[in-house]
Amino acid sequence: MTSRSNTGSTQTRKKYAGGSLSVMNANSATDLKSRTLKIGIADEVDAWPDTVGDDGDPFGLFEDRFTFFHSSGDWRILALSTPTFVGSSRIDKMFEAGDQRFWNIKCPGCGEEIDFRFKHLEFERKPPYNAYYGAQCCGQVIEAHEKTLLVQRGRFIPTNEDGLYPSFHVDALVSLVTTWDMVASAWWESRADWQKEQRFYNSQLGLPYVLKGDAPDWQRLFGRREDYPENRIPKEGIILVAGVDVQHTGLWVEVVAFGYDRQSWCISARFLAGHTDDPEGGAWLKLTEVYEELFPDEFDGQRRIEAFGIDAGDGGRANQVYCWARLRDRAHPTFGRPGWTTPAIGQPTRVDITILGKKKTKGALLWPVGVWSLKGDHYAALRKKGTPNGAEYDPPGYAHFGKFLDEEYFKQITSEYLEEEAFRGRTRKVWKVGFEENHLLDCRVYALAMADKLGLNRMSPDQRLSVADQIGVPREFAQPEDEEEKPVVVAPPPRRKNRASSWMN
Repeated sequence: MTSRSNTGSTQTRKKYAGGSLSVMNANSATDLKSRTLKIGIADEVDAWPDTVGDDGDPFGLFEDRFTFFHSSGDWRILALSTPTFVGSSRIDKMFEAGDQRFWNIKCPGCGEEIDFRFKHLEFERKPPYNAYYGAQCCGQVIEAHEKTLLVQRGRFIPTNEDGLYPSFHVDALVSLVTTWDMVASAWWESRADWQKEQRFYNSQLGLPYVLKGDAPDWQRLFGRREDYPENRIPKEGIILVAGVDVQHTGLWVEVVAFGYDRQSWCISARFLAGHTDDPEGGAWLKLTEVYEELFPDEFDGQRRIEAFGIDAGDGGRANQVYCWARLRDRAHPTFGRPGWTTPAIGQPTRVDITILGKKKTKGALLWPVGVWSLKGDHYAALRKKGTPNGAEYDPPGYAHFGKFLDEEYFKQITSEYLEEEAFRGRTRKVWKVGFEENHLLDCRVYALAMADKLGLNRMSPDQRLSVADQIGVPREFAQPEDEEEKPVVVAPPPRRKNRASSWMN
């Protein structure tokens, strides 16, 4: 049904002979509590919130809608989702409680029924990959062109005799809408980034991802420090950002340079002592000096920090952050948001209002930051092994630290760990503080968010070269050695349409 205004239907319930169909919102307790249901389809349950207000787990509210039909036994629920993380994935726990059915095919070599597993998929390291499957039963080679017929003749076989209900696993290996070569391509692209690796496990293999959240050994990180100068941008650094953690007694600041492949260099970590209740005095005056500071690079250039991410989540200093950032276009107030599906940086909101209560058009913007995933990104970078550990090269995402950094710095950037906790009837993984001081860890998280805001994760090769040209960095330091240098193509401006003819059309 289309509305008269041509904006599409807003109807969420349709009656028909014998019943009705309703569309409900998992974020709305009103929706979840206002219906008696007989058949329900719960879509993407891992993306549902942990809680809805004070009403608890939304899936528990959804299950309560079927109580009326418990005695008759003719109620049904279909829950489906892409899994997320081990220990906190709803769909994974539901699958484990069921009879765990996998799609099996008959091996063309020996006739045994087997299910496809990624570890037996063989492929080359570059396109076209030429992927094939080595059967785990007899070693029979199954070519990609044989997959379709074998899968069509397959069947689901349960593997858990104690399952409470049917549960099914489907992944890209048995899918007929993609190929094994595309699975191989997704695997190679995911190796350098734990978030890409997570998406590969979730979307391609249909498996929850094991997030390594135990804190790396700070002494090991301290021992791998490198001999590069403080306050100087390395030759590979194409983005310069800073994260600021606000305390009542001063401001913690970390200045970080990022390369094209997300390698990072801490070039300064400072504590600006002073009161922070006056945005025009104390530690804020020292932060203004950092804001205006020129950092030399390896090519006789000087650059300012391109983006400051300043923690405004402390209710006692939020207004001071807004006041200081309002007059500085490279300063961005931020606040951390929990949740594993929260993006690294989200859509900002205006926080300034006029005397009449309306939001100012040019007021301060408050940027939400997904701190959980960024901390996972940070810890994954700390675990990478580079040339100081004896590796041949520094891998993408590798974190560099200078010898000017002390033990306190490394204790702070490894101060948190992941732990499972019960939350409103569910188990989830959350970050816990181990070392009592974690300010520099927060600084690194906000620096990562600023790098993401500036486009580090979505820069094309041509865009990287364009940025390198603007800041005076030779092009060879803004691209991999095996990436061909391509000219930057500037698109012509779009032709302006004749307004009169557009109106007539």
